[in-house]
Amino acid sequence: MKINKFLKGIIELIGIVAVVAIIMINLAYNVTLNNRMSEDIVINSNDVILILGYIISVIAIYYVFYKSKNVKLSKKTKNIILISLFVLYFIMQVLWINVRSANPNYDQYYMYDTAVKMKDGNADLMGDSYLQMYPQQISTASFYAVILKLFNTNNVKVLQYFNAIANTFTILGLYLIAKKISNKENSLNIFAFIIYAFTFTALPLLSTFIYGDFISLPFAIFAIYYIMKYSGENKIKYLVASALLMSMSYFLRMNMLIFIVAITIYLILGLIQFIANISKEKITAKRKILQSTLKIGFIIIFVLVSIMPTNLYKAFMQNELGLDKEKAFPTIGFLDIGINRATRGYGWYADIFGSGWKEGTLTKEIYKLDFQNKLAEFKDPKNFIEFYKKKIASMWAECTFGSVWYNLSFNFGDMSVNEGTATEEQILEYENVDKEVLKFYNFNKTYEKILVLLIFSAVLIFILRNNNITNEQVLLILIFIGGFLFHILWEAKSRYIIPYVIILIPIASIGIKETCESIKNIVKKVTSKNNKKQED
Repeated sequence: MKINKFLKGIIELIGIVAVVAIIMINLAYNVTLNNRMSEDIVINSNDVILILGYIISVIAIYYVFYKSKNVKLSKKTKNIILISLFVLYFIMQVLWINVRSANPNYDQYYMYDTAVKMKDGNADLMGDSYLQMYPQQISTASFYAVILKLFNTNNVKVLQYFNAIANTFTILGLYLIAKKISNKENSLNIFAFIIYAFTFTALPLLSTFIYGDFISLPFAIFAIYYIMKYSGENKIKYLVASALLMSMSYFLRMNMLIFIVAITIYLILGLIQFIANISKEKITAKRKILQSTLKIGFIIIFVLVSIMPTNLYKAFMQNELGLDKEKAFPTIGFLDIGINRATRGYGWYADIFGSGWKEGTLTKEIYKLDFQNKLAEFKDPKNFIEFYKKKIASMWAECTFGSVWYNLSFNFGDMSVNEGTATEEQILEYENVDKEVLKFYNFNKTYEKILVLLIFSAVLIFILRNNNITNEQVLLILIFIGGFLFHILWEAKSRYIIPYVIILIPIASIGIKETCESIKNIVKKVTSKNNKKQED
């Protein structure tokens, strides 16, 4: 049990450092994605008045959350409200998909185009350069191809509607997890959950975005829910359900490996606890070893079921399509991007990386040498701090998470190089919607900034004020830490970190009482100090 407590303590400490860094960066900077196709990150420092404005807004909303605990609703009324919100959440996404009429471009276009070719059994896929370069997209494109085949259509809106369904189930899964991790000491504040989950606009706005990001999320969220049920009830059916759901999530987005690693650590923490408990039981040593071995075996099975099907399918399709595995974009290339001072933003993608690899002017050896040279610059602490301050800010303080930028019409296929077929009337219609979207942008940017500060400050106070955080609560913190650390090393994009923000919503929605009490104590201390100064 001491080992378990020690490991949890380390996880909590890393979580505190990461959460504090994100809060400080969000208070210090306003980050915007520039309104042009180049996806440039603009970082502006906040003045003292703006910082105070954010802090006062956060405190005021917490006060509302705290007061909301006094509002008593019957179970039936609560269920009616929640069901209505879920239905409305889905309907609003469908309406948005139809109003925006976003056609896929660039990476989205390649994904969509590949899916259409797979659906039609197009021979052009043999040796396809996109799949050859990015084989991790094979499984996602295959899934989209199945959907298009089932509905016998090439209409991209069908895929977008699936995003709307996925986003709705993601929020449902978060609610179930929030209920699961709440207890007598940390009860769920349903009003806080509603605000956090249903007004986090990035998910519904990006229902138009065709990639694996959002279609994979509900599978991962429900995998977490069922692995928690497995740990609580020790029923193998929940472990199997979790493994299969996680396998599907990984199939749709290979970055979900972060979730798999976090769940594995969670299962190991449970194993340590199990061994400590069983050692006290009056059963034979042989039985203790057998039960412990079974637990270890289940962890291995979970990992294998989660990862192996996708990896085997990818390898099979690479052979089937005649793709040269040596021409897949290398891991060292992504790491090199991750420490690149790109014009878009520090650690963001630069076109030279993709085009250089495709044309053969950049090789693994060149990427490796470039990576080593950039690392050498970090020996100077000033360079290291400046780079990572800007890289972290570009992801975690761009609080629209690209959701507005991706919905501007210059990103659409029929407005650019991939198609360029939009009529003058369509262009005018697109531009009219653009104007409305941009009117909403400034409000959205400010509101989401406050929402992010609310979530992370609640999580920080929750960790600091709870001496015995459960394994289930630690699991959510672990996933966040995994995403935070991974994207410090990997290619940056504000869109990429959405899963690691929303995974903290269940924790941020419980312990609101503690958070408000902490704020009250701070206010009392400041007030008493001021009163003493005035008396003196």
